[in-house]
Amino acid sequence: MVEITMSPELLAMIKRANECVAEAAKSGAARKANRRRIKTVLAQGTFAGRGFSTRTCNVLREHGVFTPERLLVMPLGEISRMRGVGKFAFAEIAAYRARHQG
Repeated sequence: MVEITMSPELLAMIKRANECVAEAAKSGAARKANRRRIKTVLAQGTFAGRGFSTRTCNVLREHGVFTPERLLVMPLGEISRMRGVGKFAFAEIAAYRARHQG
């Protein structure tokens, strides 16, 4: 039997490689959860300070609207037909458009 001695640096590199492999092998559910968290952070970041509630931001994100500037060029009819856009969300969007379409 041959005994192999490894340096601490080599052992640390192997440990980091194993951690990367474990991270890459996460379940599909974990990857989806990470993507949802990333989308939420991005959406809240782009809509932050623009007068939108969290609920309105979530509804817009669900419909593929990730920047508030897109709301300026969308027809109001299209916005009002989005599932989840009620009176309150529509009022927030209309107020944003009024402020920025000058």
